[in-house]
Amino acid sequence: MPGLTGVTKFAAGLSYSLALTSDGSLWAWGDNAYGQLGNGGFVSALTPQLAINETVTGTLDLNPTVANNIPPSAIPRIILGARRIGALASLTLGANVYFGAIDLGALAAGSFAAGGPYNVYVAAVAPSGGIYLLDVNRNWSLYSGGPLPEYVSNATLDATQHYYVSILDGADLTSVIGARFLVGYGTDDQEMLTAQRYREIYVAQPDPVQ
Repeated sequence: MPGLTGVTKFAAGLSYSLALTSDGSLWAWGDNAYGQLGNGGFVSALTPQLAINETVTGTLDLNPTVANNIPPSAIPRIILGARRIGALASLTLGANVYFGAIDLGALAAGSFAAGGPYNVYVAAVAPSGGIYLLDVNRNWSLYSGGPLPEYVSNATLDATQHYYVSILDGADLTSVIGARFLVGYGTDDQEMLTAQRYREIYVAQPDPVQ
């Protein structure tokens, strides 16, 4: 298993693998077209990714009686649960973004921003390499330098401590195979980038064969 130690159990699915480690955490890698890696996104991975729990608020610990020993570098700096509906020709994409109010104990120390308010940023990297930003009017614009335009300003939490971000609504992505979509948040764009509080959630690719 690439980069994992203390593996106690191993299982393989269709084009992806799972490993349980001695501290009770679950890791997955491989194809993620259906979100089967359990890390909140739809991006395939060559290296093990931490699976998150059902409420998308922390890592999945299958043996809480054993102290976790997950390296801080493995904890995503932004916890989210992506939603993907439809096929490539008519794709709806969004994400529940969980802010710093989530208490993950020592595992999350230094990983999440406390307080707020926050700005939410949505970006798409085109196959050609151009970066497009989604603005408050739901328009995509090619980034040409300067501050990143925010998609949501002064975002506030709801009762479940998250904020839903709608990114695409029935969009046809058949002409942009390979486009990558990212979501992040911060008190401003530089704070977000410095803290690496952004995540790639989806890569446009041909629909999997059923």
